[in-house]
Amino acid sequence: MSETTQTSLVAENEQHQQVAPVQTGEPQYISSQDLARLEAIIARAEQVIEEEIDAISTHKPYNMEEASFRKSKVMLELERAGESISMDDLPSAVVERLQNLQERVALNLKLLSTQLDSVKDLSGKLASAIREMDSDGTYDASAGGW
Repeated sequence: MSETTQTSLVAENEQHQQVAPVQTGEPQYISSQDLARLEAIIARAEQVIEEEIDAISTHKPYNMEEASFRKSKVMLELERAGESISMDDLPSAVVERLQNLQERVALNLKLLSTQLDSVKDLSGKLASAIREMDSDGTYDASAGGW
């Protein structure tokens, strides 16, 4: 075996050692670096979402502006990672984590939507109460028969 062939085989073997075989579908490969990066992004996303769910559910003080920024940032990272990695290339455990994250994001959205509806309702009631307190009835549409 020539030295060039042997070097080529060693390099090829090293390359295969750096990738993890995928457990789903046809045998595919994803580099261990890409997998580790994706898992770190998923962990950050899980943390951000869980913190917000906890804060909303327990009525703890929470900086929504900061939370929104953190969510946007981690979701952008996740989207970018998804552009270079196919779901078919992921181990089933990572796919399950992503599916769980998707469910938690849906719950987060539902909680935020409920909270926003409550704030809208409360602000409407406060605005009506303020109008009633400030009005002496002179310009009230019902008084003028309009």
